[in-house]
Amino acid sequence: MPEIPQGVPVLERALDRIRSVYEKGSRVVVAFSGGKDSTVVLQLCLIVAKEYDALPVEATFFDEEVIYPGTTDYIERVYERSDVNLHWLATEAPRSNAFSREHPYWWTFDSRLEPEEWVRQPPAYTEWVEDADMRAATKVERFPPPEGKDLVVMLGIRATESRNRRMSVFSTKGFISKVNKFGHKTARPIFDWKDGDVWRAISTMGWDYATTYNTMYRLGIPKSRLRVGPPTMTVAAVGKLRMSAKAWPRWFDAICIRIPGIRTAAQFGKKSVTPQRRLHETWKECFQRVCIDDAPTWIAERSVKYRILRLRQHSYHASDGDLPDANDCNTCYCNGSWKTMCKALFMGDPLGIRDASMGYVQPGQFREGMGNWVNKKKKTHGEED
Repeated sequence: MPEIPQGVPVLERALDRIRSVYEKGSRVVVAFSGGKDSTVVLQLCLIVAKEYDALPVEATFFDEEVIYPGTTDYIERVYERSDVNLHWLATEAPRSNAFSREHPYWWTFDSRLEPEEWVRQPPAYTEWVEDADMRAATKVERFPPPEGKDLVVMLGIRATESRNRRMSVFSTKGFISKVNKFGHKTARPIFDWKDGDVWRAISTMGWDYATTYNTMYRLGIPKSRLRVGPPTMTVAAVGKLRMSAKAWPRWFDAICIRIPGIRTAAQFGKKSVTPQRRLHETWKECFQRVCIDDAPTWIAERSVKYRILRLRQHSYHASDGDLPDANDCNTCYCNGSWKTMCKALFMGDPLGIRDASMGYVQPGQFREGMGNWVNKKKKTHGEED
């Protein structure tokens, strides 16, 4: 193993944070996704665990079935390491599909399909679990800590990645959280790292990583968008779908068959998931047409309820009681015009990303008996690393 470079503040701080957890005798589990951030966290934990004679490092990987080629190869290499005890977990669970108005969810390792119809087969050593929420993969019942000690889950979450992740860091008031409902604490040892810090550490230390990143970068994906998370979660992944069709055509064909809307999104880009206003049509008229009249039933019902909510809230501070057509109201906290309302509800926003007050659209609405998310107003479903 290369020597740890001295005088690198972010690296030294991250190692000290992890050491503070090991010093307390906590049971440490790394939430590993195969991405660059969780790769760094795993490698840092390996350094500290060796210092405390606590090898192998325990880790969990939650198999999402639809994973970029190159990433699964890397995760398999990690599984084979003698200094890592990786638990490869899988379940049949709903996942967001940002590219279909009729089918906002798809199910990993769907039991209604033959295994040959899945995008890929999980390895023989997969541990099948019942938990749909990825946070439950590291629940205390599965990884009981020593008596009187904590179970601490190491996450590769960085504040610079997104507003939600930045807020998750701030909410813990430090790099480590309190015990959650799953019985463990979560730690974010690299929360203050930037993209350059991550890649510098991987390069300097000679750490292994998913070759998926090389392919993405070579085919035009900018550094700021180099992520290997599931490609169906947000419409921002449209560019990666087009790239995937060039880089891994067989894999791309498989996910097009498996998940509705993928091929259309790759062919037409964001236009396929964005409302198109007609000539001389106002955004208010466009909202009525695309979000209610011509929309799937679940989107129409959701749009009607949200329209009532937004107009009522807007009327508290506006004399005319109607939203501006294109320019957002300066007082409304979000979606303060018919234009932004239309863009927010065109795909239904089943996870309430555009406005948390909408809450979740429950997966059970589309497949009976498949369970529901926890309401977003109270708790949020686990994020992908």
